Amino acid sequence: MFDFDSRQDPILWMRLTGEVTEADDDAYAEALAALTARRRPFGLVNLVDICGGSAILSLRRRQAIWFKAERDKLARLCLGLVRVRPKLSPTHAEEDKLAQVLPFPTALVTNEREGQRLIEAWVAAREDLEHREPLR
Repeated sequence: MFDFDSRQDPILWMRLTGEVTEADDDAYAEALAALTARRRPFGLVNLVDICGGSAILSLRRRQAIWFKAERDKLARLCLGLVRVRPKLSPTHAEEDKLAQVLPFPTALVTNEREGQRLIEAWVAAREDLEHREPLR
């Protein structure tokens, strides 16, 4: 099941759980389009806790193509990405290779609470910078 939650805007949540279906793949594509259409900065928490499904490869392929096409825009708008992977061991989280190629802060955690805490801190830090008086 896929859910895109913007109730905490500028903190956005994408949750992909259970089996990944074609409907999830389509909903995920719509959420990626919504991110691309944004004009205001955002922080993103991406929770993935899946157990298979027919559309996993399609979803991953679509995500890779979208990221390559939108990388520059994401570099300007994304305040950070926290990836929540409940089934990931802490050792695996320390070996996060994706963080090295993303043009914004990223973290890999194993629980939603930690993901929420991190993204709130990153968004707040950005907002503090935007509201400071310029140095004279």
